[in-house]
Amino acid sequence: MADGEGMILGLIVEGQGEVTAAPTLIRHIARDLSIYAQLRFKVCRVPRSELIQAGELERAVEALTRQIGRNQPLLILLDADDDCPRDLAERLTLRCRTRHADVRVSVVIANCEYEAWFLAAAKSLAGKSGAKEWLSQHETRAKLLANKAPIFVLRVDGSG
Repeated sequence: MADGEGMILGLIVEGQGEVTAAPTLIRHIARDLSIYAQLRFKVCRVPRSELIQAGELERAVEALTRQIGRNQPLLILLDADDDCPRDLAERLTLRCRTRHADVRVSVVIANCEYEAWFLAAAKSLAGKSGAKEWLSQHETRAKLLANKAPIFVLRVDGSG
């Protein structure tokens, strides 16, 4: 990739909400870190139940690297559900490195669920349009609707 073209980040996510929310969150973090490189995303949605099966994660990584190139980084974002996030991340990382040692892969496991991050950021969401209503309606179950996740990502300021 020539200079000035930026970077393509391959994303493997499990849920529909993450398809749009993950790129928004990454752009938000990059901006906060003063990283202004052109970021483009290729998102592949694969249910967690499939990804944790032997060979499925490896197939998803292979398919995505064929689309973006083996020199582009990949991020795998999954919910821990009932697994220990650290143990699951280590297992998945080992599987990726065993089969795809030449690909830069990072595995990020959300403790419980990705959507729980928005509850953790409740303080920074305070006063934002729709956040109070959503949080009050979903106190016991932190499941974002697919069309709300990117809105909340943009409003999380990291101070909460």
